[in-house]
Amino acid sequence: MEYTGANLLVKNFVEVIKEHKLIASIVWLLFMGFALRKLSKKDNDYYLKKSFLKSSKK
Repeated sequence: MEYTGANLLVKNFVEVIKEHKLIASIVWLLFMGFALRKLSKKDNDYYLKKSFLKSSKK
């Protein structure tokens, strides 16, 4: 099977990124910062709940 539509879409996406490296890098940094902030908040909430349960059982 050939996936010409998907292949064309990926090629166009890569070309846009190659042409606009600065904008792509800024978007990537913003996306990673947002994702890491969400993950760290969930992890911190889980850690705080876990340590709270340990201290309340004493």
